[in-house]
Amino acid sequence: MKVLFLDIDGVINSYDNIHTRLKQFRENKIPNRDQFGALFDKKCIKYLDLIIKETNCKIVISSSWRRVGLKKMKEMWITRELPGEIIDITPKRIRTEILAKFKGGITRGSEIQQWIEDNHPYSYCIVDDDDDMLPHQNFVKTNTYNGLDIKATKKIIKILNQKDEKNNFIGKASNSIMVR
Repeated sequence: MKVLFLDIDGVINSYDNIHTRLKQFRENKIPNRDQFGALFDKKCIKYLDLIIKETNCKIVISSSWRRVGLKKMKEMWITRELPGEIIDITPKRIRTEILAKFKGGITRGSEIQQWIEDNHPYSYCIVDDDDDMLPHQNFVKTNTYNGLDIKATKKIIKILNQKDEKNNFIGKASNSIMVR
């Protein structure tokens, strides 16, 4: 299984989009929210759709939005007709052995690492606008204001579709890729 660990704010909900929608709402009363919260950047959603189509990956939400729970996240995805399938959210509590293995306290990277060790995807990529990942993780950083763009999208697709010499997908992490 290929997995995309997806942050939301700064990735598919760019800060530029938040400010633009808020301005449009104030001027024209165009909705900038629904029952789930802020509406996402349509441009970023098109790039997410391209990632899904090119890799056939599943989504694990690693965003703070996961606090509403898996059921609510899936409901939002379906209601908003967003691309891909959410299969899980990263854990809120980290096991002691994970914390001991990766010193430095609880980070988004350690939460993701616990999910990886529990579920063993054969290929994964993390996309986030923060860089609190573990050094060995497959990570693409987005620009908070622009969110997911074509450069980050191409890197994510390459990571998720990367194969080793034996034609098996890589399940272990390669070097992090930073996109600014």
